[in-house]
Amino acid sequence: MVSTANRVFQHRNGRKWCMYQNPQVPGFQFEADCIRFIDDLKCSWSPAAQTLTTDADRAAIAAMDGRRFEYHGVGYDHRPMVFRGDGTISAGGAGCERYWTIRGGRLMIAGDDGRLTMDLTATADGGWEGRWVVHEKMGIRLELAA
Repeated sequence: MVSTANRVFQHRNGRKWCMYQNPQVPGFQFEADCIRFIDDLKCSWSPAAQTLTTDADRAAIAAMDGRRFEYHGVGYDHRPMVFRGDGTISAGGAGCERYWTIRGGRLMIAGDDGRLTMDLTATADGGWEGRWVVHEKMGIRLELAA
């Protein structure tokens, strides 16, 4: 058994913290609190937004806040999708559609793990189109909802 009575410092040197899988470390104090902090971080952090934006990208990101689209996985499914200004998808997203950003005028969508899943370009009617860059690589259309 590990004594924790006079602990001044603790460090997970073998099992580093991760956004998704954190095996228990026997004797690690406040581990449940740490897991809750990581869960909070997952809900508010956008790994898709890890590069510097231009003024045009920032304006486009601000314009997307609260915007509603109809998501069409071409030949697969469709559903409503809503984007928040904090880089998260508030409705219609799934594990592979959790975070978003705009870089160089392109809408990039990432999953829970922060990996890019979709790369889309703006359409003349205010929507976006492109494709998944992983899995089945199907075409995607986001049509601006009325």
